Amino acid sequence: MLEERPLPASAPSAATIAHNSQVETEAVDILASQFNEVSEDMVLYEDKCCRITKTGILLKTYYFPFGGEKMIPMANILQVTVHAKFWMSSTWGLSDTHTWWCRDFSRKQGGACIIVRTAAHLMKGFSPNAGNKETTRQVGELMSKIIDGGPGMVKTLGY
Repeated sequence: MLEERPLPASAPSAATIAHNSQVETEAVDILASQFNEVSEDMVLYEDKCCRITKTGILLKTYYFPFGGEKMIPMANILQVTVHAKFWMSSTWGLSDTHTWWCRDFSRKQGGACIIVRTAAHLMKGFSPNAGNKETTRQVGELMSKIIDGGPGMVKTLGY
């Protein structure tokens, strides 16, 4: 018979776990409010599929089949579209919308996503925080402060 042992004092409580799930969203808000004080190479947002700095977006596990990274300099971005719900995504690779999606097996059909348009034929797609709607919206707002041309370069759909 297994003996029940109390959790160690350092174990997180249910309230701590719920609080930590909001830390990522709050971090985006704080960085957006203090944006002018951020250095060029400081990471403004990062999760398992992307890293965003003032100088660019690094899409992790982008290239097939080995999952190499793709860096998109902010200066090369022509437009960003933030979708609250998007049905034409893929877990990795090309979709019907001429978008190449970085690998994210937790991305769900109909989840939130960001599509980046550059001069290249294919657009690049990714889903911050596995398509969490609120995080994706906040990352879109953050990007509107970074991209040359400002908020007019970022379209938000479905919010």
